[in-house]
Formats: sequence, C-alpha cells, structure tokens
Amino acid sequence: MVRNELIEEILKLDTADREYIRDVVLASLTDDLPPQLSPEDQKEILRRIEEYDTDPSKFVSWEEVKAQLAQQRAGRG
Repeated sequence: MVRNELIEEILKLDTADREYIRDVVLASLTDDLPPQLSPEDQKEILRRIEEYDTDPSKFVSWEEVKAQLAQQRAGRG
C-alpha cells in the first residue's frame, strides 16, 4: 500500500482507532526520541538554573562529587 493510501485509510477510521494507531506508532519511536519533561520538571530545572545563577558558590561540581565518593569508598575499604 502506498503511503498516501495508507494515510487516507487511517483518516477514515474513528477517533479511538486513530488514537490507538498514534499510540502504537509513537511507542515504536520512543527509543529514538529524547525523554519529554513534564511541566513540573521543566519548572524545577528552571528554578535550579536560577538558583545557580544567583549563587554558584552554593554548588559542588560533578568532579568534586566524584572525588568525594571515591574518598568515601576508599575509607570503607
């Protein structure tokens, strides 16, 4: 079936069937898509960026965190 014919057939379906097809197709693509953030997550990220911009000295770099973890693990050894 040619792509345009397939689309024409899909558009003839009722809403519930089109939604089902949409969900199946989207689910098949999720491995290729970046994760979608909820509005709450987006808001939290913006809040954290603003907090960092206000006072970066309150934060620890990832390198520092890794060093602290390595030090803690070495102490347990």
